[in-house]
Amino acid sequence: MGYTHYWKVSKDIPETTWKLIARDARKVMHESSSILSSERGEKVVNASKIHFEGIGENAHETFLLLRTQVDFDFCKTAQKPYDVVVCAVLAIAFEHAPDYIKPSSDGKCEDWQAGVDLCASSGVKISDYTAERLRDLLGSYNPEPAIERPSNWP
Repeated sequence: MGYTHYWKVSKDIPETTWKLIARDARKVMHESSSILSSERGEKVVNASKIHFEGIGENAHETFLLLRTQVDFDFCKTAQKPYDVVVCAVLAIAFEHAPDYIKPSSDGKCEDWQAGVDLCASSGVKISDYTAERLRDLLGSYNPEPAIERPSNWP
């Protein structure tokens, strides 16, 4: 199946909270611009979504985080270089909206450390509280995501 990150957005993220997520996502994406692209050659951060992917051979699947409720979503990165940005953006979303988004991963919390470090080097703070909650969610390797797939998911 491949190395994958999963998430659930339990309800629409409030606009004011999304603006904080978008602001911080722009910072880490700017810091990582040499490894990011999108389908149209641009990275998208707007009022409804955050969208990017790796470049060329370092691309795998497109990352798309929506502000609206999503029962189950994922991005298979195969641990390619842009994986660090996927981890950073999901950590940012969890920092600002822990009651709205629940991330999960094929990796362990240690695999997300580079994403948390990218946040720090970009001037984005991931609190110790959020880091601890991520450790609780991610724990050690688990081949099954911590969130349940909807029953109609293939």
